[in-house]
Amino acid sequence: FQVVRIFSKLTVIDNVMAALVDRRRKGPWRLAFESVTGGMTKGVKPSNNRDAAEKLLELVGIARYRDELAENLPYALTKRLEIARALATRPKLLLLDEPSSGLNPAELVEQIALIRDIKKQGITILIIEHVMKVIMDISDRLIVLHYGKKIAEGDPQTVYTDPNVVQAYLGGESHAAH
Repeated sequence: FQVVRIFSKLTVIDNVMAALVDRRRKGPWRLAFESVTGGMTKGVKPSNNRDAAEKLLELVGIARYRDELAENLPYALTKRLEIARALATRPKLLLLDEPSSGLNPAELVEQIALIRDIKKQGITILIIEHVMKVIMDISDRLIVLHYGKKIAEGDPQTVYTDPNVVQAYLGGESHAAH
């Protein structure tokens, strides 16, 4: 997610349609593709990928760009397109690697709101992030790693004031007193 990868010569909606998977698949992958949709494509027939793609574009807030070439989108909207493509696969778990990277403060607020909306759809989100505001604003539970070793786990406030986290990432005294 740090490096956005889209089909630059396709339209925004075609990018999402390319990611939609036919839920009528047979064999061992069928259950994976019939995973919980969280209501995002509820009532949409698998054969109607355009409607499903439209709904996903609305969810991520870029429906008005549906017919634009993806390469013409600003960076922040390209990140939203990539999220829509990921959601098109109907994940139970969405992995986001530094979703705030490269965003200005206004875009960051919008990105946090989008991640919250996705969370409300019932999708579990695993985020790798260095911006504490993002983590504190959207997380229910945190696991903090320092050089590959887990140094803290718990709710955001508990982790934020954990002495190991303060020392490793926040630089010095506990922020609980501030």
